[in-house]
Amino acid sequence: MSNEYDVSLFGDAGFDYTDQERANLTLIKAYRAAKIGDRKSFLAPGFRRRRVGLKHINELWPLPADFVPVESSPGGDPVSGGMDDKSIGNRINTFVHLTAKGNLVWGVFRVEGTHTGDIAGLGPTNREVDLTEAAMWRVEDRLITDAWYFGDELGLLISLGVQIPEDAL
Repeated sequence: MSNEYDVSLFGDAGFDYTDQERANLTLIKAYRAAKIGDRKSFLAPGFRRRRVGLKHINELWPLPADFVPVESSPGGDPVSGGMDDKSIGNRINTFVHLTAKGNLVWGVFRVEGTHTGDIAGLGPTNREVDLTEAAMWRVEDRLITDAWYFGDELGLLISLGVQIPEDAL
């Protein structure tokens, strides 16, 4: 039976997802399609972002003193380096690969748009962003309980024309 998801790590193109796995894939697609400020409704109470996608960039520059994490950022951790809905104007999230097994969903996606707001302490450059990111989500009872993100931080810095401070090397 074919499906709308392009690849599975656990079988060939004919891999058949369970109803629960299909529901989990649909949830993650809707979560990634939502604006950052609207993502809280997809998260379980006690949600844990176990790894921020732009972890290392986030450590290079301090966030602005007036930075306030959006509600979809439980515990006040910066969402992928302090991004909010203004960080990447005309933002489009596109899945390259998406697969599920049990309560885990894995995805590789692209974030495209224009750098129009703060990203990890970097002010807007108005340059085009084309960021590749990989992620894994744990889903329980139709809500995301845990997430791990791994962004192409070097690719983002290059696309923004940013020099890494020498004291950070």
